[in-house]
Amino acid sequence: NLCVNARDAMPEGGQLTLRTKNVVLSPDHPRVRAGEVLVGEYVVVEVSDTGVGIAPEQIPRIFDPFYTTKEVGKGTGLGLAVVYGVVKNAGGFIDVESRPGQGTTFALYLPAASEAFVPEVSAEPARPLLLLVDDEPAVRRVATLILTRHGYDVLLASDGVEALEIYRERRGEIALVILDVTMPRMGGFTCYEQLVEMNPEVKVVLCSGYSLEDLEARFPRHPHVRFVQKPYRVEELLQAVRSLLDEPSPPGG
Repeated sequence: NLCVNARDAMPEGGQLTLRTKNVVLSPDHPRVRAGEVLVGEYVVVEVSDTGVGIAPEQIPRIFDPFYTTKEVGKGTGLGLAVVYGVVKNAGGFIDVESRPGQGTTFALYLPAASEAFVPEVSAEPARPLLLLVDDEPAVRRVATLILTRHGYDVLLASDGVEALEIYRERRGEIALVILDVTMPRMGGFTCYEQLVEMNPEVKVVLCSGYSLEDLEARFPRHPHVRFVQKPYRVEELLQAVRSLLDEPSPPGG
């Protein structure tokens, strides 16, 4: 905001200068005596321009919200108010020096940190990674949207061949596979058989337009498999995924 104001104050061009320095405010400093700030070390950031300057009678009001010295339509009057609020909330203050026709300097005084800032890293639970396999782009988009909104990360494959390649590379990361039954190149049943060869404990949600009775007749129920009929409802898909993930996995599974 300060740099934008400086630019606007130099319509014919000029010099914009940024400086930083460390200072110590003693008990005799006017701001300290007035009770506005505390004694101690401060970092000063100065923004100076060689522009048109600010009239002395305007300086007391420049930090007021919606007050602007710019032409109508060229300023909101909020820029300096925002700067003032940020500095004030940090425990600092702003000094302004300006001469009409010669330029302006804003000096931002910010309390110096006594030690290096180390951001806290929140221990958020890891999002389970799912492999979604379906040859229909629209189904992949919708299912991905549903799953990501409910706390899962998703890898995508468009057929069984691609799914096996991804699973082979990232088996240790993938918690569960959502597998369409009817796909080109390699369908879901064949893909499932090869997934089991790689990992007998693989967890799979099989999806198909067949009725659940037909699916179970063609594919005997396995403890690590759930069936969901397409087009699936959101709650049915999420329930199938959650119930499988809640099952304990054996070491190395």
